[in-house]
Amino acid sequence: MSLRVGLVQLKPGASRDENLRQARACSIEATADGADLLVLPEYFGDLFGVNADPRDPAHPPEILGEGPISDFLSELASELGVTVHGGSFLERDGDRVYNTTPIFDPSGATVAVYRKRYPFSCPAVPTGSGDAESDFIAPGQEPAIYEVNGLRVGCATCWDLRFPSLFEDYRRRGCFFVVCPAAFFAGVPTDPAFWEALLRGRAIDLGGYVACATVVGTMPEAKEPRGAISFHGITRLIDPFGHVVAAGDDSGPCGISAELQFSRIKEASENHPA
Repeated sequence: MSLRVGLVQLKPGASRDENLRQARACSIEATADGADLLVLPEYFGDLFGVNADPRDPAHPPEILGEGPISDFLSELASELGVTVHGGSFLERDGDRVYNTTPIFDPSGATVAVYRKRYPFSCPAVPTGSGDAESDFIAPGQEPAIYEVNGLRVGCATCWDLRFPSLFEDYRRRGCFFVVCPAAFFAGVPTDPAFWEALLRGRAIDLGGYVACATVVGTMPEAKEPRGAISFHGITRLIDPFGHVVAAGDDSGPCGISAELQFSRIKEASENHPA
């Protein structure tokens, strides 16, 4: 058995409408070979979610299921007839704001929701600086799992990669494929090799596949004193042995697809059980 996954990589546009148009075009490209699952990047619809102030009226968080990004994702799933792992967007729930990933089945119905467990911060961008995601994003508390072609799929987002315990939790739950949309910020002392090593390590920890869809390039409008905000494009599908099965063009927008072979998961469990 197998599952074909389509991965979308996007370049930040000047507006949400431009981002959604680009997302739709790359989604069509990524599903042209008959993908069962389509994955979009973190903050794909409004990249101002990165280092944004949720109080900014120009880029307000959505209420889940009631905003233009949610509507776009639901319509995309039903139009293309695939399950859509909807990247992420800023979601408001009462007085809290989350970095939220909704998943839609081919009918456009919501089948799972994941809230990023570990909002980004690091010594270069510490909590309390006003620039760390952890300064305005509440951490999610629960894992999220859904099913495609009989395979259980777990959810993670970007900096969650730095925490093996989340992936170990999914493995214990019988989940051997984790999808991780990301916006790998280039303004911290890391490079593409760092992020790809994390993706490969988590796949080996999981004994399964890890898929990552990213944004790439520089935002057209600087929103902070440090200047332009740029992202590493590292769209990848990694197999249970840490091999790169498919990779996007690291320099620009694209849509790619590749197959997950269930037999590789069985082979990994027999040869290097976690």
